[in-house]
Amino acid sequence: MQSPLTFNVLYTPGTAEPLRRFVPSWLRHTNALFRLVANGCARREVQMLKRLAASSDRLSFHRLPVREMIPHGEALSQLHALHALHALDDLDDPEFFCFMDSDIFATGDFVAELSPHLEGRLAFCSASPIWALPSDQVSPAGVRFCGPHHQNENGLSLGSSYFAIYRNHELRECMAETGVTFDKVTRVKRLKTPVQEILRRLDCVAAAYEAGKLINILLQRDGGSIAFSELGSLRHVGGLSLLAYRRHVGDGYVEIDDSGVTFQNDFKEEVRPWIPRKRLTCHYVSQQLAAMVRGETHGGDLLVTEPEVRERVLDTVLRMRSLIDADRAWFERLDRRHWASSAWGAWDAIRRRR
Repeated sequence: MQSPLTFNVLYTPGTAEPLRRFVPSWLRHTNALFRLVANGCARREVQMLKRLAASSDRLSFHRLPVREMIPHGEALSQLHALHALHALDDLDDPEFFCFMDSDIFATGDFVAELSPHLEGRLAFCSASPIWALPSDQVSPAGVRFCGPHHQNENGLSLGSSYFAIYRNHELRECMAETGVTFDKVTRVKRLKTPVQEILRRLDCVAAAYEAGKLINILLQRDGGSIAFSELGSLRHVGGLSLLAYRRHVGDGYVEIDDSGVTFQNDFKEEVRPWIPRKRLTCHYVSQQLAAMVRGETHGGDLLVTEPEVRERVLDTVLRMRSLIDADRAWFERLDRRHWASSAWGAWDAIRRRR
């Protein structure tokens, strides 16, 4: 890699305030660049991300030209188109197209750690959610290829849209040849006949493909290789954006009170056994994170029962607290400068009208 990687990081309504606290961990541990992308965020959140982006020459900001949040795969496709446009403007075609979820924080140099995985490969993906078990990560034949599935039963890599790096030239060629983008695909019969034949040949015919899964499969159509491997220097909560959106629209994602736990009915529950574990994890971590940002302690219980997941979640929360405490004063100064500047601007406008 000749130049620093640029990661696109998507923020959806309700996530900018708490998840911006993860950004310093990426800057501290890597030499990468990061584009903070607002996907349907409110004005206050947009301003918050702009302020943060202006604080470092390794950060930039982009607002998707949409009024409401759009699906993750569609947002990634728009960003890839923007990536190509910038390449034309700069007369320089970036070697890689990269993105990562905003609820990922770093504990070490993940760019140095991932570099060997890219050797001879068209793409590399990583960062399983902390609530995922090994049994969640292999897709049964014929069902929907979902987020935590990163390989099928025959061992073919399905990658992920959590954290991904693509060789840009080959990615563009695949998109042009197949007509497939990062978008979620639910109607396989609408795909081009040659694409359906490739899926049959690779034994990857499924009921539906979550964001990025289909393009990851098709990159391997002519023997190309992609890889998924966990990076020890990344910690991904997984699902905080969806939880924030469900709360934003008043949807009962999970309710916990004295009478117990209530889940919204989900017709996918039968083929997605991780859903309760995911929801309980996200609820607990979001409550903890909100309290940390306020400088408080949250005393709620973690209701996940699997020992492996409980240990990972509790360790993640401890690391989050250390991260947020380390940068608390810096964020307070950043916000204080903004409010002071805003107050002066308002006063000066009034003075000029007199």
